[in-house]
Amino acid sequence: MQRWIERISWILLTGLLFFLWNTADRDSQQMSHLLEDQNSRMEHQTSQFDSLMSVIQAVSTGEDSALRKDLMSKPSAITVPGVLGGTMRIHSETDIRILNDSWAYAQFDDGHIQAAGLFSYVRNPDGTVTWKLIESKVY
Repeated sequence: MQRWIERISWILLTGLLFFLWNTADRDSQQMSHLLEDQNSRMEHQTSQFDSLMSVIQAVSTGEDSALRKDLMSKPSAITVPGVLGGTMRIHSETDIRILNDSWAYAQFDDGHIQAAGLFSYVRNPDGTVTWKLIESKVY
């Protein structure tokens, strides 16, 4: 009688283990498909982002570069006073972000302290650009 109980126990245990293994395998396959789907979506979004960045870079290199150079050539537009005899200036075009057709953001320093500012600009009929510092923050 005890042998029959042991055999039945082994059969039930083997059946339970097979059932659990089969369920885990099914869950694993579902998770694998979900992961593949998410990877596919992420690759598509990365591709779209790369395309958008190339468009942004292409747009910002032309006219924006001329505006950046113009602002760099006009240190008098920076009305934040320097310290210890320094003069505030923008050191690189990469320190300037043209935000739209009226606003720009720039970082500048005098060699001692750093600052950033929001500039408005107007294109004059004669082709020149007038800059005005609207707000600044010294760090």
